[in-house]
Amino acid sequence: MTRYRSSSRLITPPRIEDEVYPYRRVWPSIIIEVGGVFGIATLLYVLVGFIGLSIPDAIQRPVNILVALAPALLWAAASRWRERTVPEPRRGLLSVFIISALVANAIAIPILDAINPTEWLSLSPLVSRIIGNAVTFGIIHEFLKYLVVRYTVWPLGFRIRLDALAYSMAVSLGYVTMFNLNYVLNNNFAVDAVALQVFASTGLQVSAGMIVAYGLSEMNFNPRNFLLMPFTLILAAFLHGVGITMRANFVNAGFFLGIAGTRPLFGLIISLVIVGAILSAIAFLFNNADRQAREAEAEQGA
Repeated sequence: MTRYRSSSRLITPPRIEDEVYPYRRVWPSIIIEVGGVFGIATLLYVLVGFIGLSIPDAIQRPVNILVALAPALLWAAASRWRERTVPEPRRGLLSVFIISALVANAIAIPILDAINPTEWLSLSPLVSRIIGNAVTFGIIHEFLKYLVVRYTVWPLGFRIRLDALAYSMAVSLGYVTMFNLNYVLNNNFAVDAVALQVFASTGLQVSAGMIVAYGLSEMNFNPRNFLLMPFTLILAAFLHGVGITMRANFVNAGFFLGIAGTRPLFGLIISLVIVGAILSAIAFLFNNADRQAREAEAEQGA
């Protein structure tokens, strides 16, 4: 008579696994990318500005170029490469990154160099500078980045709301990388100054890009709210006006924490606060939109 040994595998019900999320989660990638650039800027500022580390002239330009490329390299590691590890990767991220860089180099940089808002706004009152920076830097930056997303991956690439954020981040980082390289190649500043400028410009572009991403998402998934898209473009442009103006004011308004020579550090912190505030607000809006969509589906199913 054949005897069978009992096996717990036969009588134990299968363990319910957590649902596999098929897409790359966007928020951790954004935190890694922004946090990485902030860490690099802070480290270089401390090493060069406080400790007095000397960068030889022979390698200062290559180091500055590497710092300018840091946002793109972090994006490639935290976003582009990680797309390959998920069941449903987002297509065309690298394409929109490259296209936005080309648009920045071929259109945005020549236009801004021609009108040179910084020169004729420098002596204007505070409100005039905010408005002037918004209607020049802000509108040019955000309208061009919007066009890249709108006429490349929208709407077919938008399967979930966070797809808008993923593509907007790719566009923003490709776009700002070209501006960072232009800044480095046309100036011979110290490495710490370059690092601070790279974080300030990257943080502002990413923050404004998140605002426009929410508008793009709602334009696709909630088209009845058609006024939201132009409103987010205007708000993102206004953020450029405020960010550029206020950072310049704070940096030039005396030393920070009573320590001479720390004014650039104040500008760095202001940039970080702006990014953190926008990231928190946009995360809330995306989560709220997803929650409302789930509730609507549940009501329809009932």
